[in-house]
Amino acid sequence: MCPMKVHNPLHSKSFSIGAFLGVVWIVFASVITLLAGFDVLKNAAYQKGVANALTQVVTRVSAECKPVTVTAGQRQIDIVNVACLQRNAPAEEAEAEESAEE
Repeated sequence: MCPMKVHNPLHSKSFSIGAFLGVVWIVFASVITLLAGFDVLKNAAYQKGVANALTQVVTRVSAECKPVTVTAGQRQIDIVNVACLQRNAPAEEAEAEESAEE
């Protein structure tokens, strides 16, 4: 009887542990780099969204001389441009004085 030979890939000349570890390292480094890049893009998009929302609120509050309602989740607040109120206050005081004199 002829003894049966078992082929072990670890003893094969075509198998190189260095090449295997090199491929694993390249895949690992690529995944880490992609994850870090995604995190940077996500943060940049968030910052841009916050800046755009703030610009819209400031533009509306500056353009209108009335309260602007801002909602965040369940919370709501009204924002008013104080400079606009101060500009209108002397006119309103004069009207109040005229109506009081009558």
